[in-house]
Amino acid sequence: MWKDITSVYVTQASYLTTSVPNIIFNQTVVGELVTASVTFNYSNLNDEIQLTHNNPKFTLNKDYFGNGCGDFGSTSLNITYSSDVVATDKDTIALICAGVTKLFIPMEAVCGKKSQTITWNQNLENLIVGQQVALTATATSGLPVNYSVNDSSLATIEDGILRVLAAGDVTITASQDGNANYNAASSVLQTVIFGAAINFVVDGDTTINDNVFYTTVTIKPGKTLTIALSGNLTTNQMTFEVMNGIIGALDWEGTINAQNWTFHKIITNEDVYHHLSLPFDYPVRDIQSNVPAERWRYGIDWLVREYDGSIRAEKGANQGAWTKMSIDSTLRSGRAYLIGVSEDVDLSFVSTSVNKIMPVTVKPHPSARSVNAGWNYISTGNWNEFQGSVKLSNNENLNYVYLSNDNARTYTAYEMSEVCISPFTGMFVQIPDTVNGISFEQQQQKAMAPKVKLGGQTCKVKVSLENTTCGTDVAALIVNDDETTDYRINHDLAKMLSLSTRPQIYSLGAETKLAYNALPFDAAKNVVLGCYFPENGSYTIKQVSLSGDILSLELTDTQTGIITDLLAHEYTFEAAQGTNEGRFVISVNKNANISTAVSQSKISGVSFCSENGKLVVSGLPTGAEYVLFDVVGRVLEKGVSESDVLLFHPEMRGVYAVRVVVDGVAEVLKTIF
Repeated sequence: MWKDITSVYVTQASYLTTSVPNIIFNQTVVGELVTASVTFNYSNLNDEIQLTHNNPKFTLNKDYFGNGCGDFGSTSLNITYSSDVVATDKDTIALICAGVTKLFIPMEAVCGKKSQTITWNQNLENLIVGQQVALTATATSGLPVNYSVNDSSLATIEDGILRVLAAGDVTITASQDGNANYNAASSVLQTVIFGAAINFVVDGDTTINDNVFYTTVTIKPGKTLTIALSGNLTTNQMTFEVMNGIIGALDWEGTINAQNWTFHKIITNEDVYHHLSLPFDYPVRDIQSNVPAERWRYGIDWLVREYDGSIRAEKGANQGAWTKMSIDSTLRSGRAYLIGVSEDVDLSFVSTSVNKIMPVTVKPHPSARSVNAGWNYISTGNWNEFQGSVKLSNNENLNYVYLSNDNARTYTAYEMSEVCISPFTGMFVQIPDTVNGISFEQQQQKAMAPKVKLGGQTCKVKVSLENTTCGTDVAALIVNDDETTDYRINHDLAKMLSLSTRPQIYSLGAETKLAYNALPFDAAKNVVLGCYFPENGSYTIKQVSLSGDILSLELTDTQTGIITDLLAHEYTFEAAQGTNEGRFVISVNKNANISTAVSQSKISGVSFCSENGKLVVSGLPTGAEYVLFDVVGRVLEKGVSESDVLLFHPEMRGVYAVRVVVDGVAEVLKTIF
């Protein structure tokens, strides 16, 4: 801003004799720079004219004019003014010649508040109940904008965050009241219509690829919600329903912004313990239920147990390693627990944050007996079904896992690379003493990695014990000459036994009963099997999995003397309820030679062999009873001997057995035809 000031003349007689006007800045605002100008005419100066003033808010563009040599002329002086606060400022310019002040020019400036405006171009349409959004209005002053709503039952605003409470029309006002340097801004209003809540229920497998908001999201048991890499889900409440041990899955690649995460566990069977695993740490005391407080007393009406592998390491497998947790203790993510209740109950576990990737820690629990060392009860720490390799902290793969069949009553052993595990499933693992952590590496396909890194040929067979009404169980032999007969963690796996309604099968090792038995070839002969039969009835043993170069898998029923090559046939038999260890032996053979069922003959001189296209029994006394069986135990021929030699002409090649009885003594012999 420029102002014209009346010229001041300096005469030879009196230097400056003309009247001097005031310099006035009367329309300035904070922070604005304004300028005025004054012109001096002079003549016959005997010294230069110096210009002085005091207030630094006023600035002169020169400090003097003239040269004092009787010169004459004119000069212009520019004066600028600026203030960073509202103020009324005064000052005086003094014109001094030869040390004598010849003229004063008063200056005055009135500085007022600046104006400001609000800019708010934010689109608030299509908001729904539960949604939150940061309001983005700005003021040209840079001062914070304030917001208000005309109906607090529909929405609230706190710290600039709008939260929609109910559906309806609402007016939102953005205002800025100014301060010492700024006048208040004109308010800006937006009237919007809030939509009703959208409660999204995942009751079928669903994928989110875009930016979406739902008031609540509930994933039903057994269903999968996929957040693609391009997806961004925002919600007030993310709920997982867990029913009968089945939980929904979350395939989480994109972004999830949830205010609260809730695990809603419904327990309808109070007679058993139930698995419990969470993606966040949670105090036991804070577990919420729908049961009144008088029926929700810890240690009486409900209880949480934790598996303590150090107890098994010290005292053995049957010494009660499940310990009661204190109500002041905390459930840790990546661990698994058991919870028991006295009545049907709905449990809720609520957190404001979760771990997308949950670390799983384990303890080695050293023991004098390897079979009792290193047992831990953990969770995968995965949000969706896990199918892949599990890497131990010593860089080995975890080979085996125990999963529950029926709410922690019984467990079945599986190879880790061949099983698909539901999210947050509790499981037993046994880890070597060099391991303190586990990494679950999700894969799209099954990882059929070798069980262990061995130098020689590895043969692996699995046999099952089945009953049409009671179910199935499996035991495995892993045969390699680099293995030993000793129990080695992550090579062998001890069998978890329980007297239940399920049949069970296992092999007997050096230290214990084994679900997985790793041993050298020379020890894979006549391996004793143990079986548990939950009821009287018919059972079948058969080969269900095979890898490696095995030419025969010989199962011998020492009770009947029947020998079966499980590579070719399954074996069905009758058994009484209870445990039987020793009735069956199994041999893994590199060739098809099958030995006799009984190592030492009870009847002197009797032999059974294949000769010239016939089966020959020799050395029998006249009158001996005999029965000829095929490999599956079918009776082919029976009678009483009339001479010391019996000849049989089978229709097909295979394994055969003959049972002879002489003077009440029975003998079972077998051979290959």
